Amino acid sequence: MPTSCPPWIRSITRMLALALGMCPASVLAQGKSPLVITGKGDLRSVSLVEGEQLALAIELSNASGGPVEVARAETFLACEGGWAYSLGESIGQGKGFFGNGTTVSSGQHRYQLGYSFSTPVTHYLLALQLRRQNQPARDFVFEVPFTRAGFAAPEPLKAIAPVFMTLQEPLEAVPLASGGLWISIVGQMVNTSGKPLTLKKWRLTLQSSGGATVIDRDLTANFPLERNTHSVEPFLLAFNLPPDFRAGKLALKGEVDLGAGPVAITRSAKVTRAAPRVVRAPVQGAWIWANGQGSLNLHTHYRFPEQRYCYDIVMPGPDRKTSHGDPRSNASFHAWDRPILAVEDGKASIVINDVPDNFGTTENPANNPRRNASIVLEHAGGGYSVYNHVQKGTARVKVGQRVKAGDVIGRVGNAGFSSEPHLHFGYMVLDKTGRVRNVPVRIKGLRTANGQPADRGVPKSDEEYTSSAPAQQAR
Repeated sequence: MPTSCPPWIRSITRMLALALGMCPASVLAQGKSPLVITGKGDLRSVSLVEGEQLALAIELSNASGGPVEVARAETFLACEGGWAYSLGESIGQGKGFFGNGTTVSSGQHRYQLGYSFSTPVTHYLLALQLRRQNQPARDFVFEVPFTRAGFAAPEPLKAIAPVFMTLQEPLEAVPLASGGLWISIVGQMVNTSGKPLTLKKWRLTLQSSGGATVIDRDLTANFPLERNTHSVEPFLLAFNLPPDFRAGKLALKGEVDLGAGPVAITRSAKVTRAAPRVVRAPVQGAWIWANGQGSLNLHTHYRFPEQRYCYDIVMPGPDRKTSHGDPRSNASFHAWDRPILAVEDGKASIVINDVPDNFGTTENPANNPRRNASIVLEHAGGGYSVYNHVQKGTARVKVGQRVKAGDVIGRVGNAGFSSEPHLHFGYMVLDKTGRVRNVPVRIKGLRTANGQPADRGVPKSDEEYTSSAPAQQAR
């Protein structure tokens, strides 16, 4: 199935002597760390196409009475629930600590950093191994939230060294179009120690808000980690839930070995029942809704929080294959040049219509630097529908133009981060912290391949569904 829209990142780091001192700082760590680290993170801007612009000021204070050696330093950008992206371990790569030596002298040290990132980052994490003279190194994780003016601050992540678990939050049970209630639990084991990790025990429980045990499962054999050296190891756990489930609490408890005895790890989170947004279909006819909910594979959309409820929609032939003939020709793919329809009344807020299409399954080198072709529509109530890989030059809307549900806004293409002609579709809102959040959708009038109603829940991944546009709007 097609893949699309990997995350991108740009970063700038520099040491500054700030004449006026630090901005108002939040304490990142307390306790027995030989370094006290404070900082202030700002989410400067958010774009559904260009991602987030982030700024961070950090101050390190060494009042331990002597130099502190940084034995290991790894930086992460983390999303709601802690889903983390490692920016690398700098000491082992010979880059030092913020570009300096690995010894932090007494006094204060100030740094300013900037990032551009395509995912909804909430926190900066700095994982350090610190050593005082003649003492063993100890692991610490310092975190600072990125706040956006006029919005609530993100909830603390409470990352704990040397191992912690992340989850893509909020955890939601979603009704599927095929029937049933589904929960996908996407998370990571994060190992900040740099030592090989072996998972010894791991158990999941889910209790309903009424106290009933819904799931109690030993997962040790399902996630074999033996001397794993990755700092970030993703996992997908997925279950069918009782149809009357409304809310509850998830608990993950385990034990790992880093070569020096057992280390206990725990993680808990609330689980709620999602209320999908009800919209019209962005395509008409018979299509396969791929890389969506209901899948047991850790596909491209599960891996990125801003795409967790998106779909890659492809058109099958009689044999369910998406193409015939030359795979390097876009015309060989059944989805190519099909109309893309607005899913709700709204107006165009972003139109990127000049990105060259790829050649079937072959990337087009003319797309350099790489960009995505996109149309974003803004809707009442703060919603945004996103349509990616629009065929070059086929957009029928301009920024600010009003549209009706069912209007043709462009043609299915293969432009940008696309592996074959298809439509990448998702629905977004801004959450209380001012970040983009992908939300599930139910499709009005959707039917299964044999004509049964399929609009009771979200389309199930890799299933074929049929939809039709409003007769007065399809054109």
